[in-house]
Amino acid sequence: MSSLQVAAQRPYYLPDFFYFYKIFCSDKFLIADFLGFRKQSPIVRADFWDFLLTVPVHHHETNPHQPITKVRMLDRKLWRDKHLKTLKSRFSSFPFFEHYYPDLVEIFHQDEKLLNQFLLDIILWQLNLILPEKNVRVCSKDGIKNLENLRVWLQQFADFQWLIYPDEEMYYKDHFPMAKLVDLANISSKRFPPSYKPSMPLLVLLFLRGPETIVYFD
Repeated sequence: MSSLQVAAQRPYYLPDFFYFYKIFCSDKFLIADFLGFRKQSPIVRADFWDFLLTVPVHHHETNPHQPITKVRMLDRKLWRDKHLKTLKSRFSSFPFFEHYYPDLVEIFHQDEKLLNQFLLDIILWQLNLILPEKNVRVCSKDGIKNLENLRVWLQQFADFQWLIYPDEEMYYKDHFPMAKLVDLANISSKRFPPSYKPSMPLLVLLFLRGPETIVYFD
């Protein structure tokens, strides 16, 4: 029997293809929302290559790396409407834009002040569209509040491997020194549409290819 493939990532704002590819390759995926917040990171910043969208949040004066679950967004309708307007301006000509945009508007217009829940709504919405069968767990909902809780949770598996990208190796060696690490396969050979790069939000690929987005994960 092969080892269980486990992977984890902080919640990101409009995650890129690599984020969802890690979910695709895993048997169990953990959204590690107990980890510390990082400003100017993918947690709040989506990079479309030629422009950025950033979620404004309240920064804690004494604990800038407070758990993501504690971070509150600025309660302003203006930034949400600006993000939606930018997405519409840039991608309304894409074939499947009108198919997905109304759902996105609904998520943005929810009266949500906690950053984590907003990010989870966007991630799980996209996941349900392309990989509905995947086993994704949200750490805060499973009582995993720190790395020690996570180590205890992992003890239920007799044999498992962490799926990682090369730039994550040192982190996992530091925090899980006895665990097996497996680098994810190189996806540079995948042939994406000319207007899409895998480091861009997956949302752009959805706007381009709709349900056929799943073929890029095979």
